[in-house]
Amino acid sequence: TEITMANMLPKIELGNTGFSLGRFGLGGFHQVEISSEIVHQVVDTFQEVGGNYIETARGYGQGASEIKLGRALRGRRDQFVLCSKSGAERSDDIRRDLEITLDNLQTDHIEFYYLHGVPDMDKLDTITGADGALAGLLKAKDEGLIKGIGFSSHRLPMYIEALNRLPLSLILIWSNYLEDMHFPEISRDIFPLAKQKGVGITSMKPLADGFLYRSATNAIRWSLGSGGDVLICGTNSPAHVREVADAVCAGPFDEAEREETLKNA
Repeated sequence: TEITMANMLPKIELGNTGFSLGRFGLGGFHQVEISSEIVHQVVDTFQEVGGNYIETARGYGQGASEIKLGRALRGRRDQFVLCSKSGAERSDDIRRDLEITLDNLQTDHIEFYYLHGVPDMDKLDTITGADGALAGLLKAKDEGLIKGIGFSSHRLPMYIEALNRLPLSLILIWSNYLEDMHFPEISRDIFPLAKQKGVGITSMKPLADGFLYRSATNAIRWSLGSGGDVLICGTNSPAHVREVADAVCAGPFDEAEREETLKNA
């Protein structure tokens, strides 16, 4: 479907961050799979449909995603809210990662840097302790290298802990109808707590790591209505970008459509 000005991405305020974002954000993991030329085409198309949020990570292809996106964003960096992530737990280590990220992305600052994939309480205690990664990120924020701190994990209880213990700007958490049937806590507990604290919510994996690829539009419209702010999709072609954008522009499913989706799931 051709994208026109009439169906440009709807915008939403990202928590209390002050940023107004298109509801479709470009995920960086899948940039590892494609050439710099195609990444450039993907970013071109993403910008054409009104997208303005891009996230990647140090761990995506050992920096390959950051490097490719840095090339694609040359000359238009200031038109995007740009984020990356690090799994480092110590202040010096996360500072080193951040400096590499900035070099790879060819910029002197990024909007948000995520504590990436925090797995358990021991690691969270290290991050928040003396000389932990949190102290390193707060220093980077004071220096203007980042504007805020994000958090991601693959364990739901960690989000509750992080929202209560960290000065977060946003979280990244999975949201799709395959996993919502198993983990109702995401929409029931975590999303309301984030909103209560003014923390922005970016929702990843709307296609459940590809398992829902046969009904991508249904999957995206479901996730769009689950309570998150921005839907993060890893797209590795301009056609995928347009497909996601069309689904987001069509809007979230209403309750009847959500019930029908689950019935057919």
